[in-house]
Amino acid sequence: MPKIKIISSVPIHKGWSCDEKYCVTAEDKEFNRIVFSAQKAPIFACGIVNGYFDDEVPIEFWRLLALYMCSNALGSLSWAISFGEREVRAMYDQAEDILAWYDNMQKSIPTWYADSSV
Repeated sequence: MPKIKIISSVPIHKGWSCDEKYCVTAEDKEFNRIVFSAQKAPIFACGIVNGYFDDEVPIEFWRLLALYMCSNALGSLSWAISFGEREVRAMYDQAEDILAWYDNMQKSIPTWYADSSV
């Protein structure tokens, strides 16, 4: 089960609603941006994960990470549009990397970790 923590007690207002919302997230959601490290330095990314979990990474972490990475990839594609074709291409390439790492979401552990000798 993921650790849940409140990362902000500041009310967050959504544009379509006046309801107060509080940001609650799994602690390990912060790893969703590890995609940048995994692309450039997979061994470094492995070390970050291993260090966080004292070398005992639960399978649930990998499943959540896959979800977070895919969610981020979708959002990043639309975000990149206003920055031009170069950024759109970079985010598209990143989405392709994520799919490749997880064998089109058929595997729970990404290849950049599973193939490492860390």
